[in-house]
Amino acid sequence: MLNKLDNLLNNITMYKLLLWGLRILAAIGLAFSLFGVIHLSFWGLAWSLVALLISCYCTNVLFSRVWNVPANTESYVLSALILFLILPPVTSWERAGLVFLAGVVAIASKFLVNFRGKHIFNPAAFAASLFGLLGLMGTTWWVGNSAMWPFVLVLGLLVVRKVRRYSMFLTFAAASLVTTGLMAYAQIRPVSSALSLAITSGPLLFLGGIMLTEPATMPNRQLHQVIYGGLVGLLFAAAPTLGPLIIYPEVALLIGNLYAYIVNPRYRLHLTLERVEHVSDRVASYVFRPNMKPAFAPGQYMEWTMDMDHHDSRGNRRTFSVASSPTEDTVRIGVKFYEPSSRFKQVLRTLKPGDKIYAGQLAGDFTLPSDQAEKLVFIAGGIGITPFRSMLKYLVDKGEKRDVTVIYSVSDPSEVAYADVLKAAHDKLGIRVIPLLSTDKPPKGWKGKAGRVTPEFIAEHVTDHKERTFYVSGPESMVQAIEGTLKKLGVGGIRTDHFSGY
Repeated sequence: MLNKLDNLLNNITMYKLLLWGLRILAAIGLAFSLFGVIHLSFWGLAWSLVALLISCYCTNVLFSRVWNVPANTESYVLSALILFLILPPVTSWERAGLVFLAGVVAIASKFLVNFRGKHIFNPAAFAASLFGLLGLMGTTWWVGNSAMWPFVLVLGLLVVRKVRRYSMFLTFAAASLVTTGLMAYAQIRPVSSALSLAITSGPLLFLGGIMLTEPATMPNRQLHQVIYGGLVGLLFAAAPTLGPLIIYPEVALLIGNLYAYIVNPRYRLHLTLERVEHVSDRVASYVFRPNMKPAFAPGQYMEWTMDMDHHDSRGNRRTFSVASSPTEDTVRIGVKFYEPSSRFKQVLRTLKPGDKIYAGQLAGDFTLPSDQAEKLVFIAGGIGITPFRSMLKYLVDKGEKRDVTVIYSVSDPSEVAYADVLKAAHDKLGIRVIPLLSTDKPPKGWKGKAGRVTPEFIAEHVTDHKERTFYVSGPESMVQAIEGTLKKLGVGGIRTDHFSGY
């Protein structure tokens, strides 16, 4: 069941999942108001949604043109829908104007409240907090109504499953519920009732599952994500007062965003294509010249945005591992093209030297361990070699010797990428490289192994496998299969490369 769910989630980006999920929540809310399930004006909600969509769209287009950056088409809709679900509905012309202005402020904050092109705060939370602080309009978080919570729960769990931020979400939920329970106990109120109400009749699920997980404004490393989740959960549930400022849910999120801003790399890259290195008809390495030298750890990934006139349902953003090493002056990504290709990859395939692309939201814990004595095995499937190219190039350039075995599985001999780096890692550092063709009948001239990464293969070629930490990167189905294989062998240290979608 989970495998089928993962296969479905892997075919869409996180933004598309959230976009369609919020659309469904909005439609359910409108239907519930129409039939009296929730006591809000249907027309008030409808006009609120129209005002927000128009204001967010117009502001997004205007600022994108003035700043000369690609307009993220999903972004304005996501902000509009979130504001729609947490702001009170339109009840007068004055309220309509305020709701419209909230959409303007939310989108404008992405461009005006940023550093090096990277925005700091969740746009919807920023607008809602500002309006509350100024006394113009408070939030109602009507999406937390008891009739809505099952639908919010499903969407929140799907998003968390998609982005694999379990520890962050669970820490947020635990901090919120423990604080709620302790406060209820101190106030001599039934703890079970307080916890039940927190889950079924409040912002907890929407804040934690949908807003907390926004990639652009959360920390990029797991430890910081746990701290971030706990901080927001504690502030949200305790709702303390700091002078004139009351820590409402949206304010708690902004404080968490500030923490993420402090611990995250703070830049957005403008990259100019220098050259394309074709490995095969389906595999290519793109080499870009950045406007500034980025700071990152080998093995991390970034979100890449393409300036496109038209795009398909998957949008104009993708996540790719950085294939280059921090020791290099250029930035690389490795791409495999499938048929039919998405519109994003179609445009990527037509890029010529001098064309530009944008990247940001550096993230990922799929990095080298700090202990250089730790024995490692890298297992790559196809284009999953890209984070390992970053790590191996880094080790070669630094002259850092580690006990590493690389198992590189491909379906076609012509698609072996980064052979130069693999050879240098072997020749200069003694790193063992095992090319593996995933077929039982290899063609003439193939000098590597043939077959699948089975328990028998691991036991034969990595005899000390129980003493090693395994890093696995590639297609999700392959990663899951190898993870199961390693667990059967009793391997304890397994790290897998996962991000929110190609």
